[in-house]
Amino acid sequence: MSQRKKKHQLSKKQRLRSHHPPQSLEKILPPDSKVIPTPAGMARMSDVVQELIEPYDWTDLEDLRKLVVLAAFAWNLTLVPPHKRDEMLRKMAQEVPAGARPILLQHVEELMARKRLLFADNKRFIVNYEVTLKDGEPFMNIMSSLPEDAELPPDSFP
Repeated sequence: MSQRKKKHQLSKKQRLRSHHPPQSLEKILPPDSKVIPTPAGMARMSDVVQELIEPYDWTDLEDLRKLVVLAAFAWNLTLVPPHKRDEMLRKMAQEVPAGARPILLQHVEELMARKRLLFADNKRFIVNYEVTLKDGEPFMNIMSSLPEDAELPPDSFP
């Protein structure tokens, strides 16, 4: 990898900041749901998604948003049964222009393979994501489900 590319990736990592999900994301959940911080010892999904998309270049906030949308879709596809995965891929492909389908499907397959390689044991679904600017710098909030065996601190629920 060239020095210029390494420098670009380092600066890209430094520009991208992850952040806990804001309270406003609770509004999309049923009334009895509660958003909690990532339990101790569990990887924050914002950091996980940042690592997942690390090899991909993005030039502006809109590019980053599109990449996170695609990454979340690919991530969740790896967690559903194959027959549902195929159906979801078909529906997604119908929503994009025919000329863009091959490259889009290629990126989804690459992201799915990367997720399986790097995060095979992570079975958390991505339920929401947000890419915005904070203090002029891009950052992302990723909300995910918790694994069934997650041990939560006693003060997590009222």
